[in-house]
Amino acid sequence: MLPRFQGLQHTVVLFILGLAYSLLQEGLGLHKHLGVLGESYDMWMNIYPHLLLFTMLPVLLTGDAMTIDTSVARQVGNQCLYLAGP
Repeated sequence: MLPRFQGLQHTVVLFILGLAYSLLQEGLGLHKHLGVLGESYDMWMNIYPHLLLFTMLPVLLTGDAMTIDTSVARQVGNQCLYLAGP
């Protein structure tokens, strides 16, 4: 990997690559000519967004909640409530 990109998180790199891939497929109209890969792309683009929200979000939140440092959570709990409340 190039030294200037070494500090990037993997999720950021995957997001950028996925965005570039999607723009190339949509911009050039390649998804109709790629066979199974193009069909898979079309299925993911036509998926019901609430399905992803209600199936993936609880799993991700639970995974992060299991690894939270409770001492830090206690320290910033009031700030979080103040900022999220209004």
